[in-house]
Amino acid sequence: MIDPFHLKLSSDEIFAEIHRQLAWTPLYLRSRESTLKILAVERCQARGLGSLVAFEYTQQIIAGSNADDMDTVDAYNMTGVPTTSTIYSSLLEMAGLKFKLSYPYLEAGDAHEEGWALYLSVVRWETRKLLDLVVPLIAGENIFFRIPADLEAAGMILDGEFGWDLLGKVVSVYPGRDRLISLAKQLIGLTRGFRGPSIASATHLGSVLYSGYEGNICPDPGAPWPFDEIKKLPPAKRNSLLHERYKPVALLKPNVKGQVLKAIYFQGRFRIGTCLLKEGKDNMFSDMAGRDITDRLRWQFELHQKLEENLPVPKVIELFKENGSTWLAMDFIRGISLDQFISSVRDQRSWPTLPHEKKRSILEKLMEILCILEKLHERGIMHRDITPDNFLIDKRGKIYVIDLELASSLLESRPNPPFGLGTAGFMSPEQLNSQRPTVKEDVFGLGATMMAIFTALPPARFLSNPVEDLDEQLFYIIRDRSIVKLILSCIDPSPENRPGLPKIRTELEKLKMKGPEQKEKLTGISRGETSQLIESALLGLASELFLDGDLLWKSRPALENSAYGNPQKTYCRSADFYHGIPGIVHVIEQAAGLGYTVKSLNGAIGRAKEFIQQSGPRENASFPVPHSRILPVKNMSVKKNSGIGLSGGAAGTALALIRAFKTTGQKKTASGQSAFYKNCPRKSLFLILRSPQV
Repeated sequence: MIDPFHLKLSSDEIFAEIHRQLAWTPLYLRSRESTLKILAVERCQARGLGSLVAFEYTQQIIAGSNADDMDTVDAYNMTGVPTTSTIYSSLLEMAGLKFKLSYPYLEAGDAHEEGWALYLSVVRWETRKLLDLVVPLIAGENIFFRIPADLEAAGMILDGEFGWDLLGKVVSVYPGRDRLISLAKQLIGLTRGFRGPSIASATHLGSVLYSGYEGNICPDPGAPWPFDEIKKLPPAKRNSLLHERYKPVALLKPNVKGQVLKAIYFQGRFRIGTCLLKEGKDNMFSDMAGRDITDRLRWQFELHQKLEENLPVPKVIELFKENGSTWLAMDFIRGISLDQFISSVRDQRSWPTLPHEKKRSILEKLMEILCILEKLHERGIMHRDITPDNFLIDKRGKIYVIDLELASSLLESRPNPPFGLGTAGFMSPEQLNSQRPTVKEDVFGLGATMMAIFTALPPARFLSNPVEDLDEQLFYIIRDRSIVKLILSCIDPSPENRPGLPKIRTELEKLKMKGPEQKEKLTGISRGETSQLIESALLGLASELFLDGDLLWKSRPALENSAYGNPQKTYCRSADFYHGIPGIVHVIEQAAGLGYTVKSLNGAIGRAKEFIQQSGPRENASFPVPHSRILPVKNMSVKKNSGIGLSGGAAGTALALIRAFKTTGQKKTASGQSAFYKNCPRKSLFLILRSPQV
């Protein structure tokens, strides 16, 4: 994370920057250092201490000192901040350049005009080495350029955390027309021998240098390609077979690290089969051990070959290189994920209300998963990414385990170090801290999977809360103390306290043997406690963590864009009733109707009303099929809706406007009706607008 203190900002700017970068992060995604930084800043801020004290105190508690001992803070040196090799502002300072923070970049030079830009891509472990070479050259050109703020920012750019447009653009340079060709030649020569992922939104010129056009108006398609003396413009690629035998027929999962495709392939002269192709783009997902996604696919290929005779894993066909990517071909399993299976069995019913036979069918699948884990562990293999999505059930009901790229062999101590992280909410504390893998990591993943199965909610929703509250929270939904006890034992923060797989098997067998029984009575909370929770939630809606700079509530991005950015770090403005601003307005109006104070939200409600009117469906909206598209607005996106449904349609827009007018005390007027009719199709709103509530 960038060290804002090093940029010599004011205390208020530093506090705002740290909270902007860290405070939104759910607890289960925070690193220890991030959590301690927030703790240090909050405590120093509460005591009126300066920003540099906060930084020094952060270093103290990260180093392992007592985080509760504030008595020594006042004695800290308040001048000078250490610089580390992972913070790149020192490079600009040594070059005598003025710069500003625009995370994930540090920007130097005057703002650029539209035109051709040069981009440098580089793997994580060579980032500092490349910057040491190119920054002095670029600094002497007196032009606008961007470099990553720190190593973490560079990694996030490389992994697509900031979206498709910035993917791979570690350094961006805007030399202007006169110096474009000469600087491009110099950068190509200077960076020979470096590695970096390809930049899909730009054209490769040589070495790790790419170019693309930036501006509000795209260049004339007939305009000459400016880099002919460096590299001729490559012709458009034609669709063809991969490796002369695979024909892609469907895109299953787009991803910045590589696509997952369904394909047909030639097994012999007259035989055609169906397979899955998993792509790994060269130099993507690089780590500090010098490995990338290609190494993960090689490891997965090797594991499948070892395990496919004795465990239910898809059989691999081959591993091959083509078009700057490594491809893993394996059998295509026709079936559904465990998550989809559980959803179909539950049929939107909670665990306590399920018939006994449906509960048994779910428990039987859990027993099968347990059996697969036991066989893996017997061979010294830890899966390390146990989730309901990583088990497939074919049409005959057979379960397959998939996605072994994060697996680790205890017997061979490979890979070393283990590949990083896994799925949010399913990772144990020791896995988050990159400790040596043990079987207890899979026990934690199994516990989180059981939590997801029995509650029908993501484990992250529970694991972001204090551990001591989990007992009652889980029991509130599951209503079975034995299940709750089993889950809590599996996700215990201390690995040594988690049960072994035989103990879990015994408990699951007991649950299977249970007959239909009377539900245990729930211990409720008081009306006063409920009111306090609601009031706290309403105050939370006024927080800057949920509102953007224009006082509009943030929403998660649309699913179609989730492959090109981290959903935890990407937001949009949505006019969808169920997932966006209209639903929030509806909830606030309901709270106001029950007597809760919402005056602190009036400003946001007013802005929400304007936003809904502007982005609501028009007269020519597509009828009757709902449709949506994403429009960029001030570094965010606006989800614009049409159709007539409550979710993403005119009915949702109308209901939200009604609630907004009612909550802010505005009465039905001719101008108000005009606004409704202007923004919503009359057919779907006629009866609503006749309502006396408007």
